[in-house]
Amino acid sequence: MRKIIIGVILAIIVALILAFTFNLPAKLLTTEKSYTEELTLRAENGDADAQYKLAELTRDHKESIRLLKLSAEGGNASAQYKLAFLYEQGSSVEYNLQEAIRLYHLAAKQGVTEAKLQLAYWYLAGEGVEQNIDTAVSYLREACDDGSIFGCESYKRWNTSMFK
Repeated sequence: MRKIIIGVILAIIVALILAFTFNLPAKLLTTEKSYTEELTLRAENGDADAQYKLAELTRDHKESIRLLKLSAEGGNASAQYKLAFLYEQGSSVEYNLQEAIRLYHLAAKQGVTEAKLQLAYWYLAGEGVEQNIDTAVSYLREACDDGSIFGCESYKRWNTSMFK
């Protein structure tokens, strides 16, 4: 038992020596505020990823939507998908299916599987876009290729469908 206690004490001492040698306490004391300040600076300089992260962190709803829009237009795929969903639902922004579909297209081009599934739905339904089963099946195949089980099952169903 005594050897275990001595081992633990030695491990703590070594950890403290290493921490102070590499100035880890200063790094560990980096506050959320300084992280937010850094993100804010990057966001103000047009960094779409920083804009998205700030949109996720802020508690000011209007500011969050503003940052989300900037990030989406700056090319952040996550922001494009999230904003598309908000437009589709009319949640926090005015309902706008055309804008939702435009943003889903942008996100899908960057590989967002969920955007591909949403587009497949809209092309199957013919809402907001002209109904196009082939385009819908193509998006389902892409989602399947991305590893979506739902995409694979839907692709199998629609690819052999009598509606084709």
